[in-house]
Amino acid sequence: MEDPKGVLRGLEHADVVAREGFCSDEPKIAQTLFRMRVPINEVQVSMYEAEQTSYPEAAKNYIESHSKGASYWLTGELD
Repeated sequence: MEDPKGVLRGLEHADVVAREGFCSDEPKIAQTLFRMRVPINEVQVSMYEAEQTSYPEAAKNYIESHSKGASYWLTGELD
């Protein structure tokens, strides 16, 4: 999509923010959060689906249709 006026302001991202010591207290959860990457178009599709159904249903459908990515988030291993 073109944005000649710069309304969309370029790439978007979300950062993981946690309390001091979280990574050492919960290393598996921290690694899962650091591995998560979801392209913006997939976020938009899932948000639309959530509005039409529910957030839990949209999340379930996203994980089912992106099982390799979700598996990587949890294990750190690529199939």
